[in-house]
Amino acid sequence: RRIFKNNIKICNGKQTIKTFFWSIDMGKNLVRRIAGSVSAVLMIMSLIIPVQEVFAEKSKELPGKSDTWFYEHQVIRIGYTENNLPFCETDENGNVKGMIKDISGEIIRNAAPDMSITYEYIGYAASADMEKALVDGEVDAAFPFVYDYKSNAERGIIETSPLVKVPMAVIYKGEYSPDIFESIAVTQRPVQRICAELYYPDSELVFVQTGDDCLKAVKSGKATCSIMTNVRLNPMLSSYDFSDMRLLPIDADISYCIGVTDENLREALDNGLDMIDPAHISNVMYGYVDFQ
Repeated sequence: RRIFKNNIKICNGKQTIKTFFWSIDMGKNLVRRIAGSVSAVLMIMSLIIPVQEVFAEKSKELPGKSDTWFYEHQVIRIGYTENNLPFCETDENGNVKGMIKDISGEIIRNAAPDMSITYEYIGYAASADMEKALVDGEVDAAFPFVYDYKSNAERGIIETSPLVKVPMAVIYKGEYSPDIFESIAVTQRPVQRICAELYYPDSELVFVQTGDDCLKAVKSGKATCSIMTNVRLNPMLSSYDFSDMRLLPIDADISYCIGVTDENLREALDNGLDMIDPAHISNVMYGYVDFQ
């Protein structure tokens, strides 16, 4: 009585514990409901967690959009231009050489880390032949393409993000004057032609076969200058007697990218490229430059 006196109701001088037992019954019902709710939650969670685990495992197995291309193709054919170090070259054994081999391997391993992809590299003497092979489906990707060049899209070529940016330079003979830009020796490779057209639109273009021929044209007077990437010029200058020729760095940078024709492949390559430090790509490129 002393313990429960606050729960006892007084009626006409009589004590009753009706209210107290009613409270006890309500408490029991509440406990049953809570226990039932907890049991239901536990049962539902026991069903949900295995389902979540199943979907998590399945999500690891199913390719995302960017992985689709590599799940459908276990072989990737990569076209490249020959005689184009430090970017790409065919060595004396007929194998690809240059930054494209090293960097493309890293890109694809990043893009498809759990897959065994076979690489096929196909060299082309001219950029036009490489571009045609890409558009015709003879190769799946090709390098190098000048990044952000409008004619790429016009020909159905999809660009990846740029791999590397390289400085351009002009080589000329004699003393400097504005007249050195009167005529520019270039090959059919897009980078020289594009740079000349963008920065020196009034100059006459003198077309020759190779980069070596560009320097020979300047030396012989067939052209007043030539324009090409610094990384291409350095090893070439060490091969000839160009003591009477001068190098002029210019305020022009050209970015190179990989060209493809499939959007899924472009996305996969970009995902792989995003994992690589740009400084590492530059280091790989300069590793193929002869600075003698």
